[in-house]
Amino acid sequence: MMHFRFITHLDTFAVIAKLFSLKPATWKGEPARGEPDICRSRSLLLRHHNKPTTDNWLQDLPLHDSAELQAWVSLNRLLLQARKAIFTDAGTRAVLDPSAPPGRVMLSAVSKQNAVMWHTDSGPYHDRHIRFHIPLVTNPLCFLQVQNEQVHMEVGSLWWFNNKFQHTATNWGQHLRVHLIFEMPILSKKSDSDEA
Repeated sequence: MMHFRFITHLDTFAVIAKLFSLKPATWKGEPARGEPDICRSRSLLLRHHNKPTTDNWLQDLPLHDSAELQAWVSLNRLLLQARKAIFTDAGTRAVLDPSAPPGRVMLSAVSKQNAVMWHTDSGPYHDRHIRFHIPLVTNPLCFLQVQNEQVHMEVGSLWWFNNKFQHTATNWGQHLRVHLIFEMPILSKKSDSDEA
């Protein structure tokens, strides 16, 4: 597969009680991401830049942790385990900057019998980060598709996902789907003047 890379399975059990206490079925969506107008998903931003808007969402701005993420011990532990696994994987380790601060973190819910419109993530932020998914709640009829490749991601599976090409998320099942989505910075390319 060109647009997906399975890395490992992680234990997500410890984060589920807190997740459901946040009532994902009631999330209103993040306007900066085009929700609910363009997307049919609803996100809860956990690490993001201050005051995100549609005008600055694609900019590579400093990030901060939300109060929910700061207090969510089990999710922070899961993110650390994911980071360790990602840097153990030769394919992802080769392109990532281990000294750079982590990128955005969000929870993305897609309601039953629904799909996110096809789109591409571009702009300065996405040029400098790559995306990973960990499904927390899913059903067998949930898929991510990039161009002509499609996968169903099992609960706890950690995947690199190429969001720089046309992609969509679908949930044709009867239950909510929630993924933990986080991004990590890639190594910056040295210009000719840097090497001189």
